[in-house]
Amino acid sequence: MTTILGITGRAVLVIWIGSLWTIGVVVAPMLFAVLPDSSLAGLVAGRLFTVEAYVSLISAPLLLLLWRRCYPDLPLWPKIVVATMWLLAAAGEWWLRPLMAAAREGAEGSAASFAALHGVASVMYFGVVGGGVALLFARVWGASRD
Repeated sequence: MTTILGITGRAVLVIWIGSLWTIGVVVAPMLFAVLPDSSLAGLVAGRLFTVEAYVSLISAPLLLLLWRRCYPDLPLWPKIVVATMWLLAAAGEWWLRPLMAAAREGAEGSAASFAALHGVASVMYFGVVGGGVALLFARVWGASRD
């Protein structure tokens, strides 16, 4: 049973990080290159990033639960990385996305420009991606019972 859980944990991590790369590095830039209307491309990309945020919000706690069961001696740092990735995804979705929507609509009282908020969102997104890459290439699996 532990073997199945260990494989499941690795699959969750690979699928999660793969989806982050696919959306952020392949699909979103391609939308702007292929679609003639950049507003439409932005709308579709925004929806895809929302879906990706929820993938992160589900994957991180699931991964931590699987690791707790399969790798009881796992060092603290991978857990901190996953928690940080979750926090960045949550902040991006529930704090930054509404600010970006207000800035895009030109809402009164919107202090930041859409471009500045987009830059912050990009840094946060690639922070999540970078954390995932660190986990993929880290040698932390030696304490495995599977």
